Amino acid sequence: MDRKPKIFQIEDGNMNSLIRNLLQEEESDAPKNEDQEFFKKAMASINENNERFVLRTRTELENLIKKPIYTKATIRVKFPNELIFQGNFAMMETIQDVSSTIKEILKDPHEPFYLFIPFPKKLLTDPKATIYSQDLAPSTMVYISFNNIDPIKNPNYEYIKSECIEKYKTEYKF
Repeated sequence: MDRKPKIFQIEDGNMNSLIRNLLQEEESDAPKNEDQEFFKKAMASINENNERFVLRTRTELENLIKKPIYTKATIRVKFPNELIFQGNFAMMETIQDVSSTIKEILKDPHEPFYLFIPFPKKLLTDPKATIYSQDLAPSTMVYISFNNIDPIKNPNYEYIKSECIEKYKTEYKF
């Protein structure tokens, strides 16, 4: 930082006035003790926050490295009448894509429903959320609930088209 030299004149031939002017100039250029303390505290805070940031970033990176990479997810949708529909989805497909696939097999595709994961209950309400962001890989059991249909009052209600049941029907023998 280049500073131009300042020229001070002796007022009335008095050397004391020159010394006084020099001292005043020196005090105005030097930071005050309060400013120095504030600066030290600010730098300490920045360093501390930076260390926290670096540690958090390192932890997130380590977690990402440890996390397995999946290309597809198998989602099983369990209906209130115990029928299970299974589909394979790409990791970047959305909840909206899953809902659209379910609507294709429903007897009444206009019937409002919502998807959720129990224990702890997590509603899958964001249609733009990806399967990856919702941690639904590699496979997840998702439950479906219908807003206007009470499964206790209507235990024999058919949620899925009969042709879909016949087409996708499988039996598990243990």
